[in-house]
Amino acid sequence: MARRVLVPQTVLSLVLSLVWSVVGLAVGADRAVWVASTSAGFMTAGMGERKWRTGRSPTEGTIAIGSDGLTFDAGSRGSVKVPYAAITRLTYGREVGSPTRLGDTSVTIGGDVQVVKGLIIVPPWPGSTQFTNKPHYILTIIRQDQTGAAQSDVFELGGNLVRPIFDTLERRTEKQVEFLSVDACLTLKTAKDCRLGNPEQLRGLRRVHVDARNDAKHLANIVSEIENADLGLQVVARPEDAEILLRFHGQRFVEDKTIDCGRGEVTIGRHPDSVVVLQFTDRDTSVWGRSPSLNFGREFVKAYKKANTRWAASPAPATFCRSQEY
Repeated sequence: MARRVLVPQTVLSLVLSLVWSVVGLAVGADRAVWVASTSAGFMTAGMGERKWRTGRSPTEGTIAIGSDGLTFDAGSRGSVKVPYAAITRLTYGREVGSPTRLGDTSVTIGGDVQVVKGLIIVPPWPGSTQFTNKPHYILTIIRQDQTGAAQSDVFELGGNLVRPIFDTLERRTEKQVEFLSVDACLTLKTAKDCRLGNPEQLRGLRRVHVDARNDAKHLANIVSEIENADLGLQVVARPEDAEILLRFHGQRFVEDKTIDCGRGEVTIGRHPDSVVVLQFTDRDTSVWGRSPSLNFGREFVKAYKKANTRWAASPAPATFCRSQEY
């Protein structure tokens, strides 16, 4: 069965299945976990005996706020100092931030040990955890080393550390922490500050762009749901031509069972603040269950229909620009 979470104007969780029983342990309120790094020594420091079916024992330690940088110390398991002056970007979300704004949310923390573009990941929780309504939010600190190369360190922070560390980093680096998703932003800020809108704002909009991260199957699933609904929507190839932006990320994990996961957002692209009007997460563990991308398409269609009920009697003619470059 699938588990789906929708977030319109307020944060609501629609639980459609039993709560998944295998979830990574939470970090202590005053502690931090070092979960990824470009440091060559991190692999040795991070490895440990398995504590649950997927993932490894966390590299947990303390973070000290110094005058010239942050120091993470996990004792014999490793340590790292991040100078404020070297920091070029700060991100916070379910996934790892990239050195630039291109390619964010491309790495999901969880599963087995990974090396992605030089980033060594020793995940302390199953990857599918990040596709639930209780994910592990992680801080990515991107900095330049003495050679000018980009380096990254990724931490999960305990609840008592998030605000003071964010405040210190923003003050010392003069850079704002960038939230990679609305739900991550809502852990610290108001809905207005996080640009969270209402599905009713879909009313009267017609042009839609679908970004499925170059996954042809997920793209076809979402577009087919829009086409079959015959709502007079026009699917366009370029995001700059769209009024509505659908972004979807699907991933399969093999843990105690095969789990197909998906997460999506619906954004009003032409709104001055690019408000997010719908968020979606889905996990399918059944043999005969529907793909999360199909479910995402259906939830968008349902929200669009509701927002446009008054206009349903005379919809505009349906026009679809079928292209391999949605």
